[in-house]
Amino acid sequence: MAEQQEHELKTFLAQDLEEMASEYARIRERSVEDPGTAGDEGEEIWAGLFRDWLPVNYQVKTKGRVLGPDGTAGPQVDVLILRPGYPNRLLDKKLYLAGGVAAVFECKNTLKASHVEKTWKNVAVVNSLSGLDKSAATSPRQALVPDIYYGLLAHGHTWDKPGSDPVGVIVGKLQALLDKTPLMRDALNMLCVANLASWSVLRMTYDGPALLGSQTWEARKKLNGLSSDDPLCWIQYMNASTTWDEFIPPNPLGALIAALVGRLAFSDEALAPLSQYFFATGLAGKGRGVAGRSFSLDSQLPAEVTNKLPAALTNGVLHSDWPMAFNF
Repeated sequence: MAEQQEHELKTFLAQDLEEMASEYARIRERSVEDPGTAGDEGEEIWAGLFRDWLPVNYQVKTKGRVLGPDGTAGPQVDVLILRPGYPNRLLDKKLYLAGGVAAVFECKNTLKASHVEKTWKNVAVVNSLSGLDKSAATSPRQALVPDIYYGLLAHGHTWDKPGSDPVGVIVGKLQALLDKTPLMRDALNMLCVANLASWSVLRMTYDGPALLGSQTWEARKKLNGLSSDDPLCWIQYMNASTTWDEFIPPNPLGALIAALVGRLAFSDEALAPLSQYFFATGLAGKGRGVAGRSFSLDSQLPAEVTNKLPAALTNGVLHSDWPMAFNF
């Protein structure tokens, strides 16, 4: 049997990754002279990637703040992706209406642990600008998933000495931050390091004996050290890999684009076929759970929502606000 040819999508993204690496090397050489310009150039590279891979009706902007309906503005972010239909009059204003922002990203040339910590804090701030709190949610999606997709992007990282374990360091940092985050929706959606790997989130809406059956649930309790039968919801970071047997990351840019388009497609049905195609080609790789935690259901969802679970959950229904899980 002839060897299967690599999909052209992966070839194009490999070209993008190679060019990005070349640009990162060039920027680093000048970064000591002018760190500000180096940072701006790094951001423009990511903005250019999104402009190349997202439909033209998604405007991509750099350097701006998200503006809540009460007039509160969030911290400056590096790249913003605006929803289709964003008012032309406001496209060049650096305060972007929260209801018209689909995603925001902070960009670093060389990732440090402090960058992850700072970005994590900003996620909760930007989420608060929507004006929706847990008590007002009418579905799991509203309570568990932020309206604005928030990511952290980097070209490289500081853990590059011989014997270093950059993946382990990043996973440990994600776990530590998750452990002290009270609301699932305030967790970072995506972390992508172009020369290393990418991490996206999986949010499980419901986990308990009413869904799994007593025998499976007892095994789950034992595995996770649970002492109660109270139902849970949980979040886990998925480290994209090309194989289940060992960690071999796919092109991080491909995993990023597949995850982002998947999130946008949830709110934009016109993107659904493209999102499904990206995942079918294997751009996202195979998700390996590497950091996560569970939450009590009532700490994340209002009673009017929890009272409908698990009976109201859907499985395999596109664009449902009540799915078994959200992969963003």
